[in-house]
Amino acid sequence: LNTCGIILTHLSDPRAALAWRVDDRQMLRLATGRYHQLPRAQYLDPVFGNPQLGPMRADHVIAGYEWKSDHSNVRIETYRKSYRDLVTNNAATFYDNGGHGYASGVDTYVQGNVKWLSGWVSYGYLDTKRKEFANPRQVPATYGVRHSVTLVGTYQYNSAWSVGSRYSTSSGRPYTPVASANYDAAQDLWRPVYAEDNSGQLPAYHRLDVRLTRLFSMPQGLGLPASNVCVAYCEGLNVLGLRNVLDYTYNADYSSRT
Repeated sequence: LNTCGIILTHLSDPRAALAWRVDDRQMLRLATGRYHQLPRAQYLDPVFGNPQLGPMRADHVIAGYEWKSDHSNVRIETYRKSYRDLVTNNAATFYDNGGHGYASGVDTYVQGNVKWLSGWVSYGYLDTKRKEFANPRQVPATYGVRHSVTLVGTYQYNSAWSVGSRYSTSSGRPYTPVASANYDAAQDLWRPVYAEDNSGQLPAYHRLDVRLTRLFSMPQGLGLPASNVCVAYCEGLNVLGLRNVLDYTYNADYSSRT
């Protein structure tokens, strides 16, 4: 019974949230909580993994502010997440729960509308590092994009027609570069020597999309009732033709990359 009690306490996920309405337009929020997640099944494999792996843990603290009126909305949220018991490599058991890390950042959102024009802009800042798998220390997380901005605008020409655009940009995500290469004469191939995990950064990402939208109704016919609202649209993706870098590939001896 004592052992069961310890296990239940260890796996408990307490969470709490508070909200304070300052006035009719302003709201303050505070939330905290603990979350557990099991490792992927491949790491629990009884032959090539460790079935004794415990769940990974994350502790969250989030604070937010919101201002709202009839024609606009502003939200700001800051957070801190601490990770424990992440999966790391182990020479004796393949894997263990020796990893840790963190993620902290700020998300902002501003929305507004004036007559036929509406839109919103968002900005996110993220600082995150993890020590997991073979990493000897905390390194940038694979999908840890430091800065990201999105702008969306829509012009409602009349009750049926509208045109909108969306522009998004972000700093490049981390990646692991090839530092050098060694020639394997027995296999007649070159083997890459990688730098520290996620020590490189891809170029910034940019994209502009546009959309023309038409609202209409379908009349009754063919045994079907009349519809309420249907949507037809024509959309252009990446209309500026920007060549964003999503990944790198290397030639046979790793002397150049594309």
